[in-house]
Formats: sequence, structure tokens, C-alpha cells
Amino acid sequence: VVHGVVPGPTLIRDEGRLVYAIFTAMVVANVSNLAIGRAGLGLFSMIARVPASFIYPCVVLLCLTGAWVGGGPAGLVLLAAFGVFGYVLRATGVPVVTFIIAFVLGRLWELPLTQAVILTRGDPLRLVDFPVALIVAGLGVALVLYTTFGRRRRR
Repeated sequence: VVHGVVPGPTLIRDEGRLVYAIFTAMVVANVSNLAIGRAGLGLFSMIARVPASFIYPCVVLLCLTGAWVGGGPAGLVLLAAFGVFGYVLRATGVPVVTFIIAFVLGRLWELPLTQAVILTRGDPLRLVDFPVALIVAGLGVALVLYTTFGRRRRR
């Protein structure tokens, strides 16, 4: 839409050359990926044999370099803060994947949350007027409680 292409049922008729160029580029990319993957399979498998005592310092060095280039001293502070946060999560047994998923999905939920706050004029008790909101909130609380206490009970 930004480039003047109108999506819909007439896309191939109106922008046929563009569509076929995209399809051709995808085929070329997949064939190239296959060729590079097959040719480099031996090299890539040797990477798995590198000892962790060599990989960890390299990863830390690359993280420090990226944080410095991306944000200077503030980037290093953020890197250290999130590193400590991740260490605390691992030490307490909290799954890190949950926070990664929440970080990714948080942006998708921000707009509906903003709309809900606007609809309720900032008063969360007005959600009592909407039974669907109560059901979804109750299911969310039940899921959090089930996963928290269920995991502890299994240990």
C-alpha cells in the first residue's frame, strides 16, 4: 500500500510483474539457501564441536561490542541490567522463555490495552460491566495460578 500497490483479488492482474518478481526472488533465495546449506554442512557441523569455554567469551565480547556500538555507555548499562535480570531468573527457576514471549507479544497487546483504558476512563472496576472481560481476566489469573502452583507441586 505504501508503494501504491493495492492488495486484493486483482493484485496479479494489476501488478503481475511485481508479483512474479517476488515469486522468482523467493525461488532463487530458497535454491541459494539449499546450495549454501549443503555446501557448508561440514563446516557448520564442526562449529558444534567448539568447546563452550571458547564460545562463551566470544559471545560476551560480541554482546559488549554490539551494546557499545548501539548505545554507548547506556547500552552497556542496559546489557548489564538485563544480564543480571536473566541470571536472577535462572537462579530462581523462572522460565526465561516466558519473558521473551511476553516481550514480543507485549507490543501487540499495547493497543488493545490502551483502548480498554480509554473505554473505561482509567477505572479498572468498570470492567465488571463487561462479562467477557471478566471471563478472560479470570481465565488469565487461573492460568497463571495453575502454572505457578502446578509446577511447584510437581517438583
